[in-house]
Amino acid sequence: MKKLLLTIAATLLATSAFAYDGELFEYDGLYYAVLSEDDHTAEVRSNSLNPDVPEHVVIPSKATYNGNEYTITRIGWGAFSNCTNLTSVDIPSTVTSIDYFAFQGSGLTSVAIPESVTEIGYMAFHGVPMTSVDIPKSVTSIGGAAFTSYTIEEINVAEGNSHYKSVNGVLCDYQLQTVVQYPLAKTTFELPESVTAIGDYAFYGCIFTDLTLPSTIKTIGQYAFWYNDLRSITLPEGVTSIDDYAFLNCVYLENINIPSSVNFIGACAFGHLQ
Repeated sequence: MKKLLLTIAATLLATSAFAYDGELFEYDGLYYAVLSEDDHTAEVRSNSLNPDVPEHVVIPSKATYNGNEYTITRIGWGAFSNCTNLTSVDIPSTVTSIDYFAFQGSGLTSVAIPESVTEIGYMAFHGVPMTSVDIPKSVTSIGGAAFTSYTIEEINVAEGNSHYKSVNGVLCDYQLQTVVQYPLAKTTFELPESVTAIGDYAFYGCIFTDLTLPSTIKTIGQYAFWYNDLRSITLPEGVTSIDDYAFLNCVYLENINIPSSVNFIGACAFGHLQ
């Protein structure tokens, strides 16, 4: 009987050292969630658990919980969202993903994105007071409106990136055929001559009041001009597609010409105009 009890006790002790996927824990002032107990990986967790972060945050490459080390591979959904006192952050080279809204509305004035990062999520740096962004060559995926901020003047891409390029601070796909994001603080309108598509969210929040798109443009993506100051825009003959919500909430838009070449207009493409 004693042997059985000792065996059960030993089993319980051994089991208690393991965490379940998604389990929350605190380490050195920040909260994390286990991504995979098998791989011992974790992510920085939501700002609702990290509301009072200091001006400078150092995210460790590893965090200890229940006697086990977990490698930090992701900055989670909204991890530092609206942390306005946060002005700088050290991201370790173990991080491969910066999730949706990770730093949205924070006080970041600069950030060094490490070469390990491959994914940057939707609105990850939306509304941060940075003036420029440097995207490493490792990044293969950037979500819509990832760098929408009225202070960002240029979005740069490191040489060797096989998915994105930057021309005059404008973020494009590698083939220079699609505008991925136009910096909101860039006051001159210029696109590479090779561009044929305005990507999803590409001009979200733009400050231009009048635009004439170049004759090379064929397609306009979802939410491409969502929430901006446009009063007038001229679409060239040759545009064939205006996708869903392309001009949603352009409340100042008074004049837009739709050329005869357009054969598709998506749902709410001109929704909520004045």
